Amino acid sequence: MESLLREARNKLFLDQAPDEALQILSRVFGEQPPDLPTWLYNEGCELTGYVYVLKGDYRSAYDWFFCASNHYMAGYCCLLSGDLTNAANNWQPLLYSRPNHWAFSLYGFVSQQANCVPTFLQVRNHFEADLMNLYHAGQTEAFENLYSATEFLSGLNLEAYKFAGRAMLHVGLYDRALTCLEQGRQKLPTDPEVFFHFGQTYAKLKENDKAREALNRCLELASVYVPAKALLEALE
Repeated sequence: MESLLREARNKLFLDQAPDEALQILSRVFGEQPPDLPTWLYNEGCELTGYVYVLKGDYRSAYDWFFCASNHYMAGYCCLLSGDLTNAANNWQPLLYSRPNHWAFSLYGFVSQQANCVPTFLQVRNHFEADLMNLYHAGQTEAFENLYSATEFLSGLNLEAYKFAGRAMLHVGLYDRALTCLEQGRQKLPTDPEVFFHFGQTYAKLKENDKAREALNRCLELASVYVPAKALLEALE
C-alpha cells in the first residue's frame, strides 16, 4: 500500500496528473475502507483530498480531508467553496492546539475581521498560494479582501508585495502584477527576483524591451540567476 501511495503522490505532485493519481488511489481504497494503520489511512485520504483540490472539486476534497481529521484543509475546502461559516467551524479545533495558526489570520483577512497577526514565515508560506487558489476557485470577494491585506503583511514580511505580484502574474492579472512588483521594488530595491518577475510580466505583455531591461537588472544583481538568463535568451 505504501508503494501505491508513493506512486499516486508522484503522479499528483510531480506529473500534475490527478486523474491518474485517482486511479491508483482507487486500488488502495476500493469499495470498502482498507485495513490500514491509521497514519497510512489518513495519508491516503489526504492525498485523495489533494487530488480533488487540483481538479477543482472542493466538496469531494472536503469529505476526504474530514475523514483524515485534517481540520485545516477541510476548512480550506469550505473557503474555496465560498462557505466561510463552515470554514471557521472546521478550523475551530485548531484554536486549542495552535492558537496562532495561519487559518485564523486567513479567516480574519477574507472576512475583514482581522484579529490575529501572522508570522514572517506564515506570510511567506501561504499568502501567495492562497491568493492564487481563491482566484482560481472564483471566490472574488475573498480574493480581493486578502489582496487588500498586502500592505499590512508587508510590515511583517517585506516580500509580501513580491508574493502578491507573483500571484497576479500567475493568474494573468498582469497590470496588477506590475503594480505589486513596483511596490516590492520599493521595499526591496536590490532583490533580483523582483526584477525577474518584472521581466516575466513584461514578456507576457509583449513589451520585450522593458522585459530585457528588467532581466538585465536582475542579472546585474545576481549574475548566476539561471531563469533570468533563460528568459532573456528566449526573448532574443
